[in-house]
Amino acid sequence: MLEREYEIEETIGLARLPSETIISRRAFWSGKVPGQIPSSGKETDWFASLLTHTHQSAVNFEEVKSPRPGMRYAVKDRFTTAGVFDFPDVLSHGVDWDPHTLQSALKPLIHEIQAVLTEAGPGTLVFLASDHGHIRMSSGTPIQIEGSDNVGYRSALVPNRIEGRHAPHLFQIPAKVLEHSYNGWYVFPKPGFYLRPADHGKGYVGAGYRHGGLSLFEVLVPLVALRHRDAPVRVRLAASCRDAFTAGKEGRVAISISTDGVLKSPIRIVSDGTELESTTVSSSSSTPTEAQLRFTPVAPGRRILKIAAYMGEQNVGETSLEVNVAQAAAPQDDAKAKLDKLFGD
Repeated sequence: MLEREYEIEETIGLARLPSETIISRRAFWSGKVPGQIPSSGKETDWFASLLTHTHQSAVNFEEVKSPRPGMRYAVKDRFTTAGVFDFPDVLSHGVDWDPHTLQSALKPLIHEIQAVLTEAGPGTLVFLASDHGHIRMSSGTPIQIEGSDNVGYRSALVPNRIEGRHAPHLFQIPAKVLEHSYNGWYVFPKPGFYLRPADHGKGYVGAGYRHGGLSLFEVLVPLVALRHRDAPVRVRLAASCRDAFTAGKEGRVAISISTDGVLKSPIRIVSDGTELESTTVSSSSSTPTEAQLRFTPVAPGRRILKIAAYMGEQNVGETSLEVNVAQAAAPQDDAKAKLDKLFGD
């Protein structure tokens, strides 16, 4: 649908198990495994912290007061807009239609995504992702789960491994193996079965069922980068100190390089002086690459290093870094040190 306007780079990722929004989406926005997700706060605040840490540039989002129809929320700052379209999930939970009818109903709402992209303009790099897929169940045998208040049709968190007659019908994985902080086990029904709380009445899965299983439909999710065909690729640099600098001694300056798309051409990183060594990065992408540059200051004091990126002879990016260089310690007189040790001052 977007390929005529955008170059599309698509990979496949795996949702965290169990594949449900409260885990997978929060892990995505925070950039953390489930056991490290903050216990409170907003997803967009976690995402701002993730971007700030990754790109070494402060991100402060403001809420979009009137997001497009079909959006759960949207935020933006000077350079970044982020949001969640939840209409596929809401509609899937709300009706018992067959998949083809459901996909037809989603098409008009997809134009709202196109509207957001149009507002952003061709110079914007776009990332699309999903927290998980979605599959409906049309038949099955219930397995009643006791001793847990966290039971869905497709997954449950239980304090102990389930034994007995139901065990052969379950996949059981320790929560810590899935990088959760819980001591219990996550259990998932095998094909032909679904889970119910022990105190739940009879009946089969309704329209509002809770998913979170480990089927390929639910677990495999796309990770897509879109770059408009009319937009040039931008190169971003961020510099930071890796050492305390002393005149005459070699240290390290770290340069983070990221681009709006995948570049196979080499990028040269150079400085305006001779104290900072140049280097070449063979390829780059939207995932930051770090290069270590040797820095040997010749004199103490404060200075500003100006650093530029070149593709061929074209300057494609610049940054600067303020450093403070300490005075080198006076050389030690070994003979005097030995005499002082023997006879004192």
